[in-house]
Amino acid sequence: MTQQGAVLQGYNNELVKCIEDLCIQKEELNRQIQQAEEEKNKLQHEIQVLKDQLDCVCENLAQKRQRHSFLQWPA
Repeated sequence: MTQQGAVLQGYNNELVKCIEDLCIQKEELNRQIQQAEEEKNKLQHEIQVLKDQLDCVCENLAQKRQRHSFLQWPA
């Protein structure tokens, strides 16, 4: 009976170790997910800034083209 208890205790210790390892893996994955979310948000912000800049340049270009065509002399 004592041998069975020792075997069960060994299984229990192994299960505890596996659970601890899984907790460590979960914490690491949570950290990686948080980093990826932060990077995603940063990139989305940069994309929005670039889109705004592009809109401004396009609007400015359209105005310049309109003025340019207005100043064209008939041939």
